[in-house]
Amino acid sequence: MNKKILIYLILIFFPFFLLLPHTLNFLTMGNDFELLYYSYKKYIFESISEGVFPLWSPSEGAGFPIVFNPFAQIFYIPSWINFFFFKLFGELTRYQFLLYTIFGISIFNIGQFLWLKELKINYFISFYSTLIISCSLKLNEILRFTNAIHTACWFPWLLLGITLATKKTKKKTGFFILFFSTFNILTAGYPYYIFFAFLLSGFYFIFILLNKNFIQKISKNIKNFNRLYFSLLCITPVIVAFSLSFPWLFGIFKTLFYMSRANSNWDFATEHTFTFIDILGSLFFPPASSTEGRFYIGGVITFAILLMIIIKIFNLRKENKFFFIFSIYFVTVLSLSMGKDSVIFNFFWELFPAAQYIRTWPRITIILIPFLGLLIAITINFFKNLGTLKLVNNNYFKYFYLLCFVITFIHIYFLFNPQYDWYWVTWHKKRFYEASNLLFFPLNKILLFYESIIYFFFSILAFLFFFIFLKKKYHNKFNINFFCFFILFFTFLELFLFNNLQWALPKGFYPNESSVLGFKNNLINSFKKPRLSNEVKGFKYFRDQRRQNINFPEDWSFSGHLKIYSNYFVLDNGNFKNSIDEQTKNNVSYFYGLDSSARRFFFTEFKDFESINTFIENSISYEKNSNFKINYLNKYYDGNNLKIIVDTQKGGWLSFIDNWHPNWKVIINNKPHRIYMLFNAYKVVYITPGTSIVEFKFQIFE
Repeated sequence: MNKKILIYLILIFFPFFLLLPHTLNFLTMGNDFELLYYSYKKYIFESISEGVFPLWSPSEGAGFPIVFNPFAQIFYIPSWINFFFFKLFGELTRYQFLLYTIFGISIFNIGQFLWLKELKINYFISFYSTLIISCSLKLNEILRFTNAIHTACWFPWLLLGITLATKKTKKKTGFFILFFSTFNILTAGYPYYIFFAFLLSGFYFIFILLNKNFIQKISKNIKNFNRLYFSLLCITPVIVAFSLSFPWLFGIFKTLFYMSRANSNWDFATEHTFTFIDILGSLFFPPASSTEGRFYIGGVITFAILLMIIIKIFNLRKENKFFFIFSIYFVTVLSLSMGKDSVIFNFFWELFPAAQYIRTWPRITIILIPFLGLLIAITINFFKNLGTLKLVNNNYFKYFYLLCFVITFIHIYFLFNPQYDWYWVTWHKKRFYEASNLLFFPLNKILLFYESIIYFFFSILAFLFFFIFLKKKYHNKFNINFFCFFILFFTFLELFLFNNLQWALPKGFYPNESSVLGFKNNLINSFKKPRLSNEVKGFKYFRDQRRQNINFPEDWSFSGHLKIYSNYFVLDNGNFKNSIDEQTKNNVSYFYGLDSSARRFFFTEFKDFESINTFIENSISYEKNSNFKINYLNKYYDGNNLKIIVDTQKGGWLSFIDNWHPNWKVIINNKPHRIYMLFNAYKVVYITPGTSIVEFKFQIFE
């Protein structure tokens, strides 16, 4: 087999080998993987299989536009590989969706490898560096967020496109790579990472624009380099990609405008922080670092990078400019990850209003990963050439001993002053202990060391390896394959268990939910059944046995519905508040269709009411006095469209207890009418006396 093809195959399949227990379906992914990502894809494909492209989901939070829900990832082109699975096997399983999720790291690997190659880094160093960085806890941690990994995987492709734009013979390739990667980032359904991608690519773009020496090194095209032309080559494909995705993005932002997250919220945005201890933990002791920002890449390669940096700082001052610039980038990103505890974050918050809508700022460390991969490549190349470098001081051991002492001190500090992050204590630790109970000796004992000494052990391995390597007779006989394989092997060995267990659940944890033929009939039946109000952590349509739920996760709801719903219910569990009397409970249950009546429509004399109690009182009396009757034309109901026939002897207001959205339209007796809002939340239209054919339609374009 051609060696190049083999390398690309290894890059693609390495993540599946790293995550072998998941690849072999011994483990499945926990946290948000099922409820926020898999369930939407299953819902979408079941609907499409019956000829209905889902635009509106009546099954969550009293109605939500699934087409404008970024979690649904509906216009991300690579996600349609899942539809191939669905058509081939007759269903989309969690296992198939997990393989698609892991494939995101494969996409990252190819982009990272190609980018490093274009930076004129040795072929094999680029290859090994990519494999090493793909073992990082950060890249594998976000597998719980399918949309996140399928956004982040295009980050190195952005850098690749910008790099190719500097090269005379590869400008067109760079243009199309920038366009395609930008379009995928915009449509992958993880809005936070869109903003982070802007920061990543913006820094790299400006760095190249202002650094002639770097351009000379990677393209040897400095005489013909035109900054304006380069800028147009980089900006134009981004604008084209944004223009194509704008209708969908605009729909999302328009929807967000009517949601509870429409306004900037300091407390919400700074809920998670990343302290100095978190940063230290990310470098040396992962259990002490918040999972949201942790970027640990392994003890051996961390030692190698720090040793290279120290030697360069004190010996190769001419090259310090490059490290100084990238140090500013790393410090800025880490400062932003610290949230409200950082002066830079507070300045950034005021400078960029868009940043005020982003939550969980420690996640910004994802944009360190491509550059950490570059740093790994630079480190390996440095030690490859160590014997030929003209250093001010060839006594490497004083730097080596100093670094060994500092790292040992840090590990002793963590071992004797345990500072475990909340995520470790709450989520990760129990997974290691549970796995330990299932494994045999000595693996069961090794797992328990991941709470303490295992990281120091791999640092000691690094001490021993570099102590031997730094002796002249060894580094003068440098073998690049051995050096790279040693680092990769021990990085893989250290992080294999952590990456597989950090969000793992045992196979069979989730109830078996096969696709059911007759999706549309099930949707119609859910419309006739009582709704639910219970704990919601995502899209629960399948867990709720295909019934509609009026609760929602963490304020992910229209502000009108949130306001009225929270008057009566506890948001965490969907139960009535203790202060609500029995009569009000009965009326509210009747209003939301939670009782056996399963009501969705009401007829009232007025459209404005002070409370649900007064609304129900008026509805009961007015429906009787006007001889109100309603007939559902089920064959017209598919979530996006609903047709009913209404008979009434008096004019009045027909309320549909389903969230209002500007893209909903109503046609009454073949004439368009205005949809008003009931309680500033739900749809209500005026009906004249007699028989009326009422058609509600959700349209993707207004």
